[in-house]
Amino acid sequence: MKNNRILALSIITLLGSAHGVANADVTLSAAGSSSPVKFAKELPTATTVLTLTGGDQKVINTAPTGVKVSPTNNVYVKFNLLNGAKFKTDLTDASLVCKSAGASTIAGVAATKTVGGAGQSFATFQLAPAGTSKTATLASACQLTVPDLTISGLTDKSISATVEYNDAGAAKVLASKGQFITFTQALAVTYTPKTDPLKIDVGQSSKKFIDGVANKNTALLGTIKYAAIGTVYNPAGAALTPASALSTVKLTITGPAVGSVHSGNAGTSGVFLVKNGTNCKASNADVTTKGTISYSGTSVTFNGLGITALTNDVQVCIVNNGTNVIADGQITANLSAPSVANSMVPDLSSSRNALATLKKNGAATKALVLPDPGQTDKPFVRIYNIGSSTGRVLGTLYGVDGKAIASGVLSAALAPNATAVLGAPEIAKALGIAGWTGRPWLQIEAEFQGLRAQALIRSSTGVLTEFSDGACGTAALCGDAQ
Repeated sequence: MKNNRILALSIITLLGSAHGVANADVTLSAAGSSSPVKFAKELPTATTVLTLTGGDQKVINTAPTGVKVSPTNNVYVKFNLLNGAKFKTDLTDASLVCKSAGASTIAGVAATKTVGGAGQSFATFQLAPAGTSKTATLASACQLTVPDLTISGLTDKSISATVEYNDAGAAKVLASKGQFITFTQALAVTYTPKTDPLKIDVGQSSKKFIDGVANKNTALLGTIKYAAIGTVYNPAGAALTPASALSTVKLTITGPAVGSVHSGNAGTSGVFLVKNGTNCKASNADVTTKGTISYSGTSVTFNGLGITALTNDVQVCIVNNGTNVIADGQITANLSAPSVANSMVPDLSSSRNALATLKKNGAATKALVLPDPGQTDKPFVRIYNIGSSTGRVLGTLYGVDGKAIASGVLSAALAPNATAVLGAPEIAKALGIAGWTGRPWLQIEAEFQGLRAQALIRSSTGVLTEFSDGACGTAALCGDAQ
């Protein structure tokens, strides 16, 4: 008896009529297949039982097409679980069905389990013609139903199958194998920065944001989401959900603007959270899920943030009180898990945790340690426009205590390649004050790119000393907007 053993190229098509989830089958191949059932990597390390549901219970192995099954030609199908897996529920004769040639379904060949099953990593079935038939002819595949497994360790589990038969009096073995179970990340955090133009408006002394063409005290920095990556299962065979892995999280938002806008009152200025689709304003702050808010330097932390808020995206907003100067720079976010659920091991790492990068729509620099107009040391601030457009130059004087003394317009229209030279009296007049005490510093901001400034002090003995804000070698270091 010599038969063609060419295997079918599409086992899934062959078996499609047997159940409604053909693409969920674990299909083995001679070279080793990779179509495993996905369980969550976040599962507790002590997990020992995995339940398979629906089409995921089906393991399809290759069979020798055309082989005759009869009482005188024994055919055995053997399965072996690898890497610390065992059958949990005992396999019955009906657990294995094989397609017979010419049949429209995966029936026609009966199977009898001979050894193995529950508590074992192996199972062997003997094939025979179904019903009253004396012979049957195998088609290209068999299908094993596996309802559940016991496992040791959250490592990938494989399964192999062999079909032992006689061909023209010679003993033959047809082997196939593949991954059965894999553990992959089920839930992931995503940080999405605001992509529309958002800048700090130097025309408002860097105290407001400009979003498109409008000046605003508030701005959207981006969104944060913690949700499922496709369908990955928990031990019961259901999709793992964020709520089943985490109870609450700690969210920290960091960036120069965070510290610069905070006034001690989260409802007046600072960073707050709103539900997805809600206008970004402090009155919409999600008080039910934001947790306890604490500020430290350039960071704000939301402790005890409810995980439900993150499953539908939470918007991160920033609000200034119209008085503080907003610092530019990158805003980042970081989630951590102080409280997990069900002994899960969630993975909150992310390759990118950036929210918006706040930049100014002009340029900025500083002039340091300015003597007051009444001292014998005389300051001179030289302001240059090396750009290509005309614009205002604004200034804010800050005392040694860090508090703003006064703000005003240092130049109403500084043309390209022009220079404005201001001594202490001119600075005081521009800021609308008579003078100052101590040696404050001057924040200088321009409504154009290409701002440079040089701060000089001439002592009573005629010595000229420079107190500029350091040298700059790039546009970014010089304060130009990017």
